This record gives sequence, structure tokens and C-alpha cells, in this order.
Amino acid sequence: MQNIRLDAGAAALLARLHGAGYAAYAVGGCVRDSLLGHTPQDWDLCTSARPEQVLALFGEGQCIPTGLQHGTVTIKYGGQLYETTTFRTEGAYTDGRHPDEVHFVPDVRQDLARRDFTINAMAYNDAEGLIDPFGGQQDLQQGILRAVGDPATRFEEDALRILRLYRFAARFGFAIDPPTAQAAQELCAHLDCVSVERIEEELSKLLAAPAPAAYLDEKILKVIIPELSAPALQAAKPVVDACPAGAENLPIRRFRTVSAYRSIPDAAAVPADTYPPDSILRQYGKALNTETGPFTIRLPLQGKLGERHSYGKVGAACGNDAKKN
Repeated sequence: MQNIRLDAGAAALLARLHGAGYAAYAVGGCVRDSLLGHTPQDWDLCTSARPEQVLALFGEGQCIPTGLQHGTVTIKYGGQLYETTTFRTEGAYTDGRHPDEVHFVPDVRQDLARRDFTINAMAYNDAEGLIDPFGGQQDLQQGILRAVGDPATRFEEDALRILRLYRFAARFGFAIDPPTAQAAQELCAHLDCVSVERIEEELSKLLAAPAPAAYLDEKILKVIIPELSAPALQAAKPVVDACPAGAENLPIRRFRTVSAYRSIPDAAAVPADTYPPDSILRQYGKALNTETGPFTIRLPLQGKLGERHSYGKVGAACGNDAKKN
């Protein structure tokens, strides 16, 4: 049986839920990262307990009713927050982003079937071990990013998953399963229903990867940055890969060098209009409606090998705190 070392708070909350007669598991990214040998940034839980039952068990003073209609309660424990969601299936996604309705279900496997990629569709508790109905552990071991079930259905439900596909692949250096990649290419026009803020967040996380250039897909980028030219993208790729990796969990992780303009010294704050009109930076700024506002990029400061580099934020739209993975 696969063993995962649970965070102390997650373990305590799972024990409390189990003691009250409910099924409960750590789920999603924390399970994935644990199997990869990484320290999870967040521990999300899922349970057969309905939201009102979670509130009754832990008390309203310990709970934040984050999204009761979708089954989510955030539990405060030991100075940490644990997002806890009732097992659920989802109805149609009329807007291409959010389910019109959810249905609470008793089986965690039904809940895992609604998730985006196999590596994110695993659950764990100490009593049962790893719950992995879609082969997520094997895909982790083989370095493959694969949609759960039919990839076209997953992307039609939520177009943002197309950007998440490339972001996760870049983060872990994984290959993309061919049917999953084909569906993403065929359905990428659906990204026009995704908000600028979510596009900015996902693209920023992709650019924070160790070597993201191979995952900057021209067809996908043309949907979200239509002004971007193929030569500018190709010129930018070696520049992007030459920069040190960022950190997804830091508020200032936002932008490494994302311009096709290559002769810019380190430790320089450069106005956007210094860059060629078709560079990634200029077009990304235009897509975010920030080109006319304060719009500079601070390139990585020189430092000793192994030191963490930090990067400035580009415009007001990039000033949000980092969000969860």
C-alpha cells in the first residue's frame, strides 16, 4: 500500500471526520505533490459529509462557508486553512467555465471522475491508502499529463483546463498525452470565455516553470494574445528558458523575461515601449489592458549560483497575491 505522510492538521481533521462516521481523504494536488516527493503548499480534503454536517461537526467558529452551494467549507486548524469539499458530480457547464449545478454523492471515485487530469484525480487516507481509479500514479511515474476520461469533454466543461494542461506539463517537465493534446488544440478557441485574470494567472505560472519554452504553444497563445507573431514567439523562447525558474507560491514570481527583445541588461527596469511591438511582453500587456498604465519589467538581478531570483510585477493587473495551484 502506498503511504503518504499527511500534514498534521490534515491528519487530525480526517481523523475527526472518520470518528464521526464519514468517509474522508486528502485529495488532488497535495496527493500528487507528495507522490513526487515535494512538500505540498496546501492540503485539500474531500468527504462524504455534507457542508452542513461539516459545519455542525467543527463549529461555525472554526469554519468558513467558502462555497456551500458547491459543497465547500474551509476549516481553520492549527493556524492553517483546509478546504474541505463534499464528494460531488457536476451538471452541464453552460458558460464553459462553471457547472450549472452539483450533486452530492457517497463515493469518492465519482468525485475523482469529475477532475481535470489523472495526476490530480487521486485521494488518500491512512486506512485505505491511495485511491487512484484513473492511473494517476502511473502517469506521474511515466511523466505523462493525461485528461481524466474523454479529454474533449473535460475541455468543453472548462476551457481554462487547456491552459492548466500546458502549465502543469511545464511545471513538471511532462509529456502531454497525444489525445489530450489533440483535444486541447481543437478546442482552444473556447479560451475566449475565460477571464483575463485567470489567463494571466495560468500563463504566469507557466512562465515560472524551469524551462517553459517548449510549452508555449503558438496555436494556444494566438487565442489569448492574437497580436503575437510566430517570429516573435520563436525569438522569445531561448530568452525565457535562459532565465532562472520562478516560484509559483511567491507574489513576486510573475514575470521572467518574456520579451523577444534580447539585448537588455540585467537589473534594468525597462518601459514597455522599449520592446518591439510584436514582442510577447507588449502583446501580453495589451491583452491585459495595462500597456497604457505603469508597465515595466524588472529583469533578474545578478546573484550567486543557487540564490533565488525575484522578478518585478508588470502593471496593475499583475499585482495580485499568488493564488493556490
